[in-house]
Amino acid sequence: MQQERARVQRLLATLPPPLRDAPALSLPYGAPLYFYRAAEAPRIDWVCLPSLGYNPPGQREEIARWLEEREVPVVILEGSPLGLGFLREPSPIRDALQAYGSYAKVGGSVILIRKGRGGG
Repeated sequence: MQQERARVQRLLATLPPPLRDAPALSLPYGAPLYFYRAAEAPRIDWVCLPSLGYNPPGQREEIARWLEEREVPVVILEGSPLGLGFLREPSPIRDALQAYGSYAKVGGSVILIRKGRGGG
């Protein structure tokens, strides 16, 4: 777990200072890797691509709605097919991610920042 905390700290340190404490979402992994900092954030532990059939569609819709309604400033995708697939595979999350631009790649993760907030 200490290694994971260090990885998260590296990711967050890469962000522009005003966004380091802002709500952020990490996909696909949940639990310790969701960086929600808002009480009203969805509490979904793991969000897989639609093609994997793990989550009901309503969970992806809930996350997409949260990203859009709250204008969540940061999304961090695992740089694997499970994470980057959210940019390609049709889903409400992919549609919501159109509002984000690529900001940085850190280790195996890709950081997206909401357009107009310093990214894309």
